[in-house]
Amino acid sequence: MKSKHLFNIYDSCDIHSGMNNVYYIFMENLSCDDINSFYLAYTNIIRERNHYIKTIPPSYEYVREWCLNNIKQQELHLITKYNNALVGSCDIYSRRYEGAPHIGVLSIFVVKGYRGCGIASQLLKDTLEKAQQRGFEKIELEVLANNSSAIRCYKKFGFFQEGVRHKAKKLGPGKYIDVVLMAKYLDEPNNVL
Repeated sequence: MKSKHLFNIYDSCDIHSGMNNVYYIFMENLSCDDINSFYLAYTNIIRERNHYIKTIPPSYEYVREWCLNNIKQQELHLITKYNNALVGSCDIYSRRYEGAPHIGVLSIFVVKGYRGCGIASQLLKDTLEKAQQRGFEKIELEVLANNSSAIRCYKKFGFFQEGVRHKAKKLGPGKYIDVVLMAKYLDEPNNVL
């Protein structure tokens, strides 16, 4: 079930500085061929310690099994590539095992150097459209409270704050970051997709 979607971005996102060209990014479903590049991108995001809730990257084996299960279960997981390198990922998994199959949990990242040029917005737009087609009614996510650009992006797509987990991520002795809990109802009439 490999489908490709092409969209363009502008050079303002550090792909090549000083040029006013348009670059094309491929969006497609995660496949077995993408697991290694997904693992590298995912663990690099975690190591930045600024954009992701996890602080220690999981093992390659764990991520590989998680990806293979997503592929086997045909879970919703879109990735973006530039020059065959994975530069963004967005997935939604169902809470069906928790008695809430109408709720999806969203996770998204964009690799450093590709942020601020529309990749996250395009990933969100396409992933939310597919989530609605699959029958999800509500999408939930968690975001670090200091990640203001991500929070602005989520709000642009109709997400609202449901709560806060205070001191949810520990950065060091006496240093914490809150986690903002956000959600979006896909079945509301003034839904932004």
